[in-house]
Amino acid sequence: MRTNYNDPAKLWADMLQGVALYVDIRTLSEFAAGHPPGALHVPLYEDRAGKRVLQHNFISTLKALRDRTPHTTVLVLACRTGARSKQACALIAAYKLTNIIEFPGGWTGQVDAWGRRTAPGWRDASLPVADDKSTGGPDV
Repeated sequence: MRTNYNDPAKLWADMLQGVALYVDIRTLSEFAAGHPPGALHVPLYEDRAGKRVLQHNFISTLKALRDRTPHTTVLVLACRTGARSKQACALIAAYKLTNIIEFPGGWTGQVDAWGRRTAPGWRDASLPVADDKSTGGPDV
């Protein structure tokens, strides 16, 4: 079973085939600035008084999405650089949700502590981009 997507082009091809569904867990402003066509927006965090806190319905929203999506479709959690998607996958492991994985490259590409690119991101892969909330699908 796949544990993540390292190749944005493979992820896009699987999205077109209905094998993968891109679930963008970034903030609303990040999502609105650009996301893959057909991506769903399920933010991991919300801003409260200048602090990021876990979105209160993140787990229940993912559960509902998993329940209404064919179980053969992989839900691919993605953020900006892969850090939040890694956190989200660790968080949902306790809930035994299946066929949910991460896209480590996220939107801009994963980088290590020295700023070196370790995984390609969607934005730099010359793949289609939707740049407003309405074209990327409704929040779940």
